[in-house]
Amino acid sequence: MNILITGGIGFIGTNLIELLIKTHKIICLDNFFENYEKAMKIDNLNYLINYDNFKFYDCDLSTGNLNQIFDSENIDLIIHLAGLPGVRGSIDNPLLYYQNNVVATLKLLEAAKASNIKKIIFASSSSVYGNRIDLKPFCESDITDAPISFYASTKKSSELIIYNYHHLFNFSCVCLRFFTVIGKRQRPDLALHKFALQLTQGFPITVYGDGTSFRDYTAIEDIIAGINSSINYLMNNKSVYEIINLGSSNPIKLIDFINIIMDEFNLDAEIKHKPNQMGDVNGTFANIDKANRLLGYYPNIPLRQSIRSFVIWYKEYYGLNNEV
Repeated sequence: MNILITGGIGFIGTNLIELLIKTHKIICLDNFFENYEKAMKIDNLNYLINYDNFKFYDCDLSTGNLNQIFDSENIDLIIHLAGLPGVRGSIDNPLLYYQNNVVATLKLLEAAKASNIKKIIFASSSSVYGNRIDLKPFCESDITDAPISFYASTKKSSELIIYNYHHLFNFSCVCLRFFTVIGKRQRPDLALHKFALQLTQGFPITVYGDGTSFRDYTAIEDIIAGINSSINYLMNNKSVYEIINLGSSNPIKLIDFINIIMDEFNLDAEIKHKPNQMGDVNGTFANIDKANRLLGYYPNIPLRQSIRSFVIWYKEYYGLNNEV
């Protein structure tokens, strides 16, 4: 099967391609947007380019000629991972996020329609659930009309646009709401990587708030297993539209998360508290009953194991094996 993956040389994309490339041809689109160091993305691409059944296009979804690419490739299914991530950046520059997340998604769907490609998996986010003060798991049937960041609103908007293409043009779609993914190749702006940089460079670890906020951290291995199951679900069903949570359903407080990181690095650091930031939610907690039922999704990577895998990758990537 020929699978088009947008944003394929990022954190999730590279790990996903590493799995799928064994059995499928992968057509990868990415534009090297410099929301973090380009060198890391180049390293990811240099790793993937060695595969015979991998093809790469340097393409901006919002401005590129997608029709030309689609006409030259026999694509069976699209996995749409591309988009600008990050809550805080979206508050500073909402127009940029609108262009790269909403407009880009719409242009991708139009190109897919023109080429009669009607199966798509979309990477949405737990941020669409907005701010919650209770500890009840977030369910796909919950009302999601109060996002507290522009990033979250772009993800919700894209879910709705994709539903339009399902309803109007008979697309089969799965929108996967990811819950805080962690593991090897993680972006440096995400909490685990950011804390690791501060810890190994001898700086205090910066915590926004009192450390009692909680997240449903999910191993990258479990996320890509869920995406792979979504591929099978789409290929075996016609005219479906589903929103599905992919999380661990096992949230942990931020301060406890940091303590595990310090323990795995065998290092200690001062915790420097700062006020809560705009757009940050109090916590996330995935109800994964639907993923269990439709995808056979059962996350099995414990949090500490996932952090340990990241630490091993981090030390190798930064050349710290003999220093930390």
